[in-house]
Amino acid sequence: MRHFILYFKRNIYFMISIITLFIAVVFAGTMFFVNDISNPPSSTTLGSVYLGAYEEDQYDNVINNEITAYIDGAVFEISYQDSMFDIPLSLFEYNHEQTMSSIIDNQVNQAYFSISDENKVILEQQLELNFSNRVYSVVNVDDLMSQIIEDMGHMTSLKQYQLADYFVEDTNQSVLNQVTVRNISVADVSQINQLVDQIIITPNSRYSILENLATLDLTNVQLSVISTGLLEVLAKSHINGFMFNSNPLIPSWATIGYNVRILRINQYDFSFFNSFEYTYYVNIEQTGQTSLSFTLTGVPFVNEYNVEIENKIIIPRDTIYYENDLLDEFTPNIIIEDAEFETTYLLLLQDGYDGSIYYINRSVTDVFGTTNQYKLYEVQYNAQSRIYEQFVVEKGGI
Repeated sequence: MRHFILYFKRNIYFMISIITLFIAVVFAGTMFFVNDISNPPSSTTLGSVYLGAYEEDQYDNVINNEITAYIDGAVFEISYQDSMFDIPLSLFEYNHEQTMSSIIDNQVNQAYFSISDENKVILEQQLELNFSNRVYSVVNVDDLMSQIIEDMGHMTSLKQYQLADYFVEDTNQSVLNQVTVRNISVADVSQINQLVDQIIITPNSRYSILENLATLDLTNVQLSVISTGLLEVLAKSHINGFMFNSNPLIPSWATIGYNVRILRINQYDFSFFNSFEYTYYVNIEQTGQTSLSFTLTGVPFVNEYNVEIENKIIIPRDTIYYENDLLDEFTPNIIIEDAEFETTYLLLLQDGYDGSIYYINRSVTDVFGTTNQYKLYEVQYNAQSRIYEQFVVEKGGI
């Protein structure tokens, strides 16, 4: 026991030192933890730029460098139909003073940009150049500019704008083309006018006459008239993929190139494809007792569309002869062919006509004046035979 007391007395100061050190470590750790909780790392950002790693007196240089890199590297595009335009962000001016004075610690802050009147005019001219005047004229430019400035303020690095989102009201009712189908029977005009006043062509879809109109109280001829009008008014547009049959003889209300035949029982349909992401409309109106107008409406086209009908291939008619021994020089309208050894009497019963294969070619002219042409579809009209009655008489007797 005496040895233990002696050992304790000799080491008491060492033990006190150990305990004191332990308490000091615990106290320091507690203070560090409390201080860490009360002073979390800064979460200050400017758009996509994290500023928490910098002191405030470094913000000026850091932000200027980041803004320069942002303007050089960000990609802002405007898309419409088949056209794309890269917005030159250098036209927009960065307001450093306003940006710096608006920064609030531990918040997501925005940068401030603007565009001068001169640069706004330049951007407007580029929009008109890349999308055509007819498209530019229906754009709410102020709304578009405001959105670009807002997105730049957030320092968005990649952005694509759909130009149609900034069209003025009722742009989707712009008249794009109009044709008139004439020489329709009065009864057919009346029935079509009562039952069909508009065809709705939905985006990125194929439209079919039989799928949409076959259940209506319309005859095959009336459906054919509607289809023919649609074909003609849509030929000067982006619509493609036309699938149809033609009447072998052109009806009074059809023309070469625009002649569609609908037969429900044979599933003779008329269909086409809208490759744009916009809805288009064809309004059908009676313009006379025997005529209907077809008006294509929707958002305007960037490109110009035209159509040329080309008689590509001639199909020669053949000639058929039938013997008739009653023919002679006294037969009315007789044709006499006199050869050395025989005389031929010919009576024309039917003149017939040559057939043709027509190419309906579409030309597309872009905003820069470049024109491309391609075959949209083709139609074939068969030849009709020339028919004669003939009687050949050998010279020297019958």
